[in-house]
Amino acid sequence: MQWKSLQDSTTKKTDNLKTEIKTLKTELVSRNLMLAKMRGIGTDVFSADTLLDEQSNVDSLKAQILNVESQILALDQEKTNGYLNLKNI
Repeated sequence: MQWKSLQDSTTKKTDNLKTEIKTLKTELVSRNLMLAKMRGIGTDVFSADTLLDEQSNVDSLKAQILNVESQILALDQEKTNGYLNLKNI
């Protein structure tokens, strides 16, 4: 029963994190498109500071995605360790 509980818990957490990644990636695509359009228009309309701020937002989203992916890997390791602990009891 402990294994099933651990498996269900980590599966639910992993599913939530995958949903978060999907949302972040959607936002990343949108911001990348917007940044590309802003760069296409150039500094006649957008200041260099504005372009850098938007690039910073894009980079931050990439970092958030990597962080969530890292959390998924940690949960997978937690589940594996839990299984091994139960197997060795």
